[in-house]
Amino acid sequence: MLRRQPKLKQLAQALNAQKITNRSSELSSLLRRASKLQTLSDAFNDSVPSLFKNKFQVNSIQNKILILTCHSASLMTRLQFNKSTIINQFNYQIKPNYITDLKIKVRPGQFKKTTPKINKTLSKKNAQILNEEAELTKDKKLKAILFQLAKHAK
Repeated sequence: MLRRQPKLKQLAQALNAQKITNRSSELSSLLRRASKLQTLSDAFNDSVPSLFKNKFQVNSIQNKILILTCHSASLMTRLQFNKSTIINQFNYQIKPNYITDLKIKVRPGQFKKTTPKINKTLSKKNAQILNEEAELTKDKKLKAILFQLAKHAK
């Protein structure tokens, strides 16, 4: 005799974050830490000029020093010039006199986004135009370059 297939629970109910974190104290502490860092990051982004928004990652606060990470030394230097106003605005966002200094670390590869290379090809019509121009050109170097470009047709 065939048995009836059991009803499945919705995935959202099965993956409830509260249920999962109740089972693991380490996971719940990690989620709390991530949430605190996200609120600190949001407060930091609200207290910096638009040039610096979403360019820095808030790592932690240690001994009243806010530790940040960015992708370039030039960005770090620009932020250093505005350090006192940023600290004041950030303290206004969270607590008065909570942060006394900023420590900025530069990690160039951390924020790098990889973009796929796109091979660009010419249409046959454009390749024909390039060939015609190359035939009419007297300059030998330009002629060679135009013929080379025309070879990239579909």
